[in-house]
Amino acid sequence: MSERGIGAVVWNCGRTLCSLMHRLPECRDGRFAPGLRILELGCGTGGVGLACALRGASVTMTDLPENLNLARANAEANKVSGVVVEPLAWGSPTTSTFDVVIGSDCLYDAEALPALLKTLIAVTHAKSVVYLAYKRRIDDRERPFFDEASLSFKSVL
Repeated sequence: MSERGIGAVVWNCGRTLCSLMHRLPECRDGRFAPGLRILELGCGTGGVGLACALRGASVTMTDLPENLNLARANAEANKVSGVVVEPLAWGSPTTSTFDVVIGSDCLYDAEALPALLKTLIAVTHAKSVVYLAYKRRIDDRERPFFDEASLSFKSVL
């Protein structure tokens, strides 16, 4: 981690999301429906997005530009098709929407949460589902994010 930063680590939340992926309603019989479009926010190594692609989804893995080389290298090394790797800074304008948005361990920086929420709103449509796997840290920093999210999304659990 000291050489490449936090984006070069496969965090426990990412491992957990991968291990529970088969339980997601969108993943039937271990596969995502053909054409299902998934966006991974803060992809880091790309492990979660690659796991989605291996289950049949069309995946766009995003992170800050300086963090994308490892995700690209992992996608190429594993010869995973159906994957696009591109930069996305949370809060930046975007026009694409996705059926499923995933993120693992993206809630650790309270200052980034307003931009994350802005991005979640921008990349979803009325039937989109968002899955955020994260380690609960400090409620007082996380609670405002979830309170705000509940104003824009049908259900926030």
